[in-house]
Amino acid sequence: MKGTSLPSRTRYIDLNRQCLVHLSDLSLDEQATFSYATLSYVWGSRSSLRLLEGNIDKFRHGGLGPDTDKLPTTIRDAMILVQEIGIHYIWVDALCIIQDSRHDWEATAPLMDAVYGNSTLNICAASGSGSIAGISGSPLTPRAASQAVADVCGMRMTVVKSVESRIENTHWNTRAWTFQERIVSQRSVIFVDERLFFQCSRATWSEDVHCETGENIWSLEMVDSPMQNFSKNPVRQYADLVELYTPRKVTVPSDRLVAFEGIASVLSFPLSSTMIYGLPNSYFEWALLWENKEAGVRGQGRDRYSDSLFPSWSWCGWEGGAMWRLSTVSGTLINLHDWLSNHSWVAWYYGDGGNLKLVWEPSSQGVQSQSRWSGYDSSSTDPYGRDQQRLASRFGVDESRPTMPTVEPVNCCLHFWSYTAHFQLSRRSMSSPTFKSNLEKGLHRFGILDSKGDWCGTIVLNEKWSSSVGGVFEFVAISEARDFSMEELDVWNYYVAEERHISEWYLYYALLVTRNEEAMVSERAGLAKIYKNAFQSASFDPGMTWSEIILG
Repeated sequence: MKGTSLPSRTRYIDLNRQCLVHLSDLSLDEQATFSYATLSYVWGSRSSLRLLEGNIDKFRHGGLGPDTDKLPTTIRDAMILVQEIGIHYIWVDALCIIQDSRHDWEATAPLMDAVYGNSTLNICAASGSGSIAGISGSPLTPRAASQAVADVCGMRMTVVKSVESRIENTHWNTRAWTFQERIVSQRSVIFVDERLFFQCSRATWSEDVHCETGENIWSLEMVDSPMQNFSKNPVRQYADLVELYTPRKVTVPSDRLVAFEGIASVLSFPLSSTMIYGLPNSYFEWALLWENKEAGVRGQGRDRYSDSLFPSWSWCGWEGGAMWRLSTVSGTLINLHDWLSNHSWVAWYYGDGGNLKLVWEPSSQGVQSQSRWSGYDSSSTDPYGRDQQRLASRFGVDESRPTMPTVEPVNCCLHFWSYTAHFQLSRRSMSSPTFKSNLEKGLHRFGILDSKGDWCGTIVLNEKWSSSVGGVFEFVAISEARDFSMEELDVWNYYVAEERHISEWYLYYALLVTRNEEAMVSERAGLAKIYKNAFQSASFDPGMTWSEIILG
């Protein structure tokens, strides 16, 4: 069993009695041997039979099986397959969650890691674009599979496509919910148009490839598989899965975060974290260094508890893919724990249900072993594991500078104090063609100019920001950055000659923020790297200031 345990009132379809049951309805003997399958599929646009307040009593007494009228072919196929395997129960979202009950949906949606993680087998219907397509190769949906064979120097050789190459272009693989269902399941059987694959976290098997061993081994079938991320350290697991998840689509914008909660639950334990709007709180500074992977725009998803827009400071507040660009974050990865402990000064708070909370608080479990990949120091008296003397001497953060927010907490918003400065947006590049950034379509690497007209930093933004070139914008420093990569800067620069011999940590990570003049709340627009010296001595008016920030 994997994930959290499921409530006894979770519904399943009993395929023998063809009705909805709760685990608590079964005898003790039946509960002791209880196992079930799940179905991962795409609903499609056509309406079909769903569980509603008006029919739940009917289906509690029968009439819910492969021959049920108006049941989509994909669900009927899955029921037959599961029965033939010898599993007597199946969980299907459209039939096990009351679709016109917000309360039932909100109670069940956060449990997807448990629903799929505790199933014996996950049936992935990856062929077709909707629930009427059926499962290719099942009794109701026959297929015409063929094996490609080539004659090479008199030898007959089979031509085999990799597993992911058959899955990656399916409609099923573009959806956020189905990605989570695949990731959190212990084992899945994936049906595409002409092939069937078995996959778990340790192996992938294809029906058209015979393997001479039954051991859990890495094979070519694992290439590009999202399941291989679980062999990496937790920080890389998190970053890779976010990058794979965020380009995927949701029908309801507010599902962008809830469809990630199952993955977040799996990641929280190895990260020793609680997720706050999709960011792990034990690595919060580093998690804030995400960037748009495509020309994303602010999303319209809303938090289901506060009805506020998802925050701009998290990837969930934007449409399209997100990533941690290596050219941006490479300096932090030399020793991530040291960077978190010694290269930032911000005391992060956030508004939650009208209350002001620390993003991270020291663990009550006592001192834990630390490595270069560890998060905040849980044994320190300072919430973020920082030395107070270092904060005062290196960053000027002492009793003379407030760090505790003074305004009423705003739900979904970060509350903190930090240094702000103003700089001009430019199209000036400081990289030669040899090292030019290979950015995704719709993105551009802009330059940042100080009040003297000198280049002092760089930022990747949507190409639409070209119309704002020449404008002066506010930047909020959030931590130190080690150096520019070659694609950010590979030519001589005034600031390098002045400072590179002094310190390696001569940059700031800074958020470009915009704000409505009538409101106190700012929004993140992008992540920059800027010379510290420019912040301190070359900002446009009013110069570098210690400011209270509310970031929505």
